[in-house]
Amino acid sequence: MLNKMQTINNKRDQTIDILKGLCIILMIAGHASCPATDFFYLFHMSVFFMASGYFFKPSTIYDIKSFLFYCKKKLLSLWLPYVIYNSIFVLFRHQLFLLNIITTNENIVNYGSLSSTSSEWSLKHTIHKLFDIFFMQTYAENIMGAFWFVAVLLYIQIIFAFITLIINKYNKTKSLRFYILIYFSISCLTLFISCLEKTKTPLSILYCPLFFLGFLINKINIKQYICTSPTKDCSVYYLHFL
Repeated sequence: MLNKMQTINNKRDQTIDILKGLCIILMIAGHASCPATDFFYLFHMSVFFMASGYFFKPSTIYDIKSFLFYCKKKLLSLWLPYVIYNSIFVLFRHQLFLLNIITTNENIVNYGSLSSTSSEWSLKHTIHKLFDIFFMQTYAENIMGAFWFVAVLLYIQIIFAFITLIINKYNKTKSLRFYILIYFSISCLTLFISCLEKTKTPLSILYCPLFFLGFLINKINIKQYICTSPTKDCSVYYLHFL
């Protein structure tokens, strides 16, 4: 068992882990209103979507059964935590008021979209909130707003998985160029729809092109464009590029 776990860890791309770790630090610094916040916000979330696309494997989705298995994994890893954590904040909302984690005090400094001020909810509104959370249409409180990433990522992954299922069913050649063409077309379409929608709801699919870009970076074999020597080890240059 230990040897099997070691083998899995050896296959893990630590470069991507380090990259995501750095972006997490930048995200925290940005939310802490550091002087470079505007600069960090130019790219830090984009990297997360690209990293997810980088590990997307079309070959694992070849029929309805594999598609449903993929969706099940994503629901367990993304939808379930989203629902659980947000539901906890809704159900224990009164206790959060007592602890002053959320408050109706208007004198509390307003930090924009992450404001900790709130108002009391009726039972009807609470039930409606739980219903919306179940379908990932909202989040419990502004302090839970970071969960928008989880919702958008889930929608994007399901979209790409469904497209892949269709491609693998009707494209017998399994040409990489065909995958890239279709993914690129869908990404442009979702970007266009998002621009028309002009909204920042969890249903936004504005980040589809970034997910596609991460997939593309993985597939075009960047190494060959950085180091062309047949005798020299290019792994160092490859890691530095990523």
